[in-house]
Amino acid sequence: MFKTVIYILILFSTIYSCPEGYVDSSNSSQENCVPELFYHNSSTQQAAYFFNEVYIDGSLLEPDDWVGAFNGDICVGSRKWDVDECNGICDVPVLGQDSQLTQGYMANGVVPTFKIFKSSSLTYVDANPSQNYPWSNFSTPIIDVLYGCENGECSQHYINTNISSYSGWNWISLNVINDDMSLNSVLTSINGNGQFIKSQEYYADYYDDFGWFGSLNEIDNVSMYKLQMYGDDNINVSGFSVDVSNTFLNLSPGWNWIGYTPQNSYDINTVLSNIPIGTAEFIKSQYYYSDFYEELGWFGSLEQLDPYLGYLLKVNEDINFTYNENVLNRFIPNNIINRNDFEINVHDFEYNGVITSAIYIDENRIETYDYVLLAYNENDTLVGKAEALYFPIDGELIFPLMVYGNNNEENLHFKIYNKKEDLYIDVDQKFIFKNDMILGNGNNPIKMKASSVIIEYSIGKPYPNPFNPIVSFDLNLISDSYADIRIYNITGQEVSILHSGILKGSKQHSFNWNASDTPSGVYFINTVINQNESTVSKVLLIK
Repeated sequence: MFKTVIYILILFSTIYSCPEGYVDSSNSSQENCVPELFYHNSSTQQAAYFFNEVYIDGSLLEPDDWVGAFNGDICVGSRKWDVDECNGICDVPVLGQDSQLTQGYMANGVVPTFKIFKSSSLTYVDANPSQNYPWSNFSTPIIDVLYGCENGECSQHYINTNISSYSGWNWISLNVINDDMSLNSVLTSINGNGQFIKSQEYYADYYDDFGWFGSLNEIDNVSMYKLQMYGDDNINVSGFSVDVSNTFLNLSPGWNWIGYTPQNSYDINTVLSNIPIGTAEFIKSQYYYSDFYEELGWFGSLEQLDPYLGYLLKVNEDINFTYNENVLNRFIPNNIINRNDFEINVHDFEYNGVITSAIYIDENRIETYDYVLLAYNENDTLVGKAEALYFPIDGELIFPLMVYGNNNEENLHFKIYNKKEDLYIDVDQKFIFKNDMILGNGNNPIKMKASSVIIEYSIGKPYPNPFNPIVSFDLNLISDSYADIRIYNITGQEVSILHSGILKGSKQHSFNWNASDTPSGVYFINTVINQNESTVSKVLLIK
């Protein structure tokens, strides 16, 4: 009988013996065997901390892994992380102090910490929750993610991004990754406000009651996207930061729509230093641009690259590179252009191009910072502006002009604004806008020529001439002016008054004279500007 009892005891101890790294917890409310550091006593005071996902080194936990909660060095709860047994989402019981056995357990307002036990390696890893919730009895906080790394230093961190997007066009990129990078998941926060999105190869529209649909299905971290919005909004995406050193951008000769993977802003010459010298030519954002010079490196109005923005990079051969983060991060200024009084809403435009210019007045290249170069489209809408930038290779001033448009083949005209004298001067040159055009660079800038002789106005030739019964002509004014325009016959008798009063400057005015009730003959259009400048045009009416 005594031997039988011994055998039963031996058999019992064998059945309930715990493997290496675990301790017997059969006298508690836990499973019979738990990781050594995760043993805890029972308590009537408890909360349940739910985690949607738990990662270690970027991978979801295995069913035999554990999660433990701590108050300082004291374990106050633990759970074997078998998602199937938890019906999709597990919780960690986090216990409070209710007796001498639970001395040092949680109290109201204290935030617990967490560890992960990796069963395959019998290691404990400090874990970071994506949100911190203070403990209170019977509370049930739900937390997005808990993550940790076995080496103690995670190369990736869980972050919540908030990308400002504005009405109109936005050049964006994403530097986080999660388990669902589908378009409908990533852009869910702007549903109903987002209108259209395209990559370099694919696109999608937004449909009410359906969502995003098209050839573009997922967002990646290495591409730029052009997003069209109905109104201002924020794109909210949660996930792990991109492992920059292992995220490669594969580029082909010509233009490449690239994303920006780092979490901080970096100087352009440092962050692009992994690109072989001589293979990249030009880069631009929605706001600024830079050329590459062998003697100088990257130089232009684009001085640093920023998170969440997209870029167009032009290269001359196949390149495979990663961004370089080996510098201190720099503060990002507001990315809306606002360098002077000339405001341009860049989000109104889908495309841009550049004209790197030098300004010549009376054949002399300007050497002061008193001037602004302005570009206008056919509707006299301001579509570009540039202030002087010192070019160190030749010591001259250049004007890095970014020009915006929605249609190719738009006619562009230019003005120079003298800040000291508050004066506008017309530029002789005119150009046609083309998407992604690159005209000039620091070594060979486009010459923008103007004259210091200010012409207050100009009158176009009347047309048609001879006419019957309507003749037309245009009047261009540099500044607001008083204009008196009258028609006289050959005897000097006044026939008609076309205008008498103030006309707005910096625009073209069109006039028509309807001579239906006037007999055939020679007539004179007399235009007087500011009561002293006079121009006379002769026209012939034939009926």
